Amino acid sequence: MIKKGVRTNKANSLRLKELWKNPEYRKEQITRLTKVNSLRFKKLWEDPEYRKKQSENHKGSKNYWFGIKMSEERKNKIRIKKQGKRSSPSTEFKKGHIPFAKLHPERMLRGSEHHRWTGGCSTYQNKQALIRDNYTCQICGMRDIEIMEVDHIKPKSKFPELRLDLNNLMTLCPNCHRRKTNREKKPILNGTTPTQ
Repeated sequence: MIKKGVRTNKANSLRLKELWKNPEYRKEQITRLTKVNSLRFKKLWEDPEYRKKQSENHKGSKNYWFGIKMSEERKNKIRIKKQGKRSSPSTEFKKGHIPFAKLHPERMLRGSEHHRWTGGCSTYQNKQALIRDNYTCQICGMRDIEIMEVDHIKPKSKFPELRLDLNNLMTLCPNCHRRKTNREKKPILNGTTPTQ
């Protein structure tokens, strides 16, 4: 009888293998199993003891999100194993290596000596204009350190070479700045240019 059972199991497994090759049968079985498992899980989750057990499994040191707590012995073994090994020879600091800038300081041109120097950054020039004008609006005379803005007398869109020229910058309050910008944007009427 045992031999007969073994034969039937072998026959069943062969039959299942043949059935499993059929994609429709496979899809049907997978959907059936997922439904059965989801129903089983729902029934389990309704049980308060199961929920409590799951909750306890995910608390504190048992929680797998926080990693494994290693003993001091294990930490020492890992430390000893890593001693003397190089993590990444291509990116690590080479002992005794001197950077190019320190070897050839004469070739590291800075400021106005550099071939791409354009006359300082705009923030520096703006700060210089604010200091020169004592943070005072040049149109209305209002003085406020926090809100003052710097405006180009000749627009930088039409005169890009004067963009960083300190003589082309003036301090204005936000209201006067907006009024001046709006006047410049209006079309020229009757061949006259807008005045300040």
